[in-house]
Amino acid sequence: MSKTRNKFSLEVRARAVRMVLENEGDYTYQVYLCTVASSA
Repeated sequence: MSKTRNKFSLEVRARAVRMVLENEGDYTYQVYLCTVASSA
């Protein structure tokens, strides 16, 4: 048996991954805007 143990259930981890993937497009757009604004 491994010394480390998962703190979160499989359902919670799956939900976290889904939330990240759903909001990935928003984050990419924000990074783009910050990049454009900083280069101006």
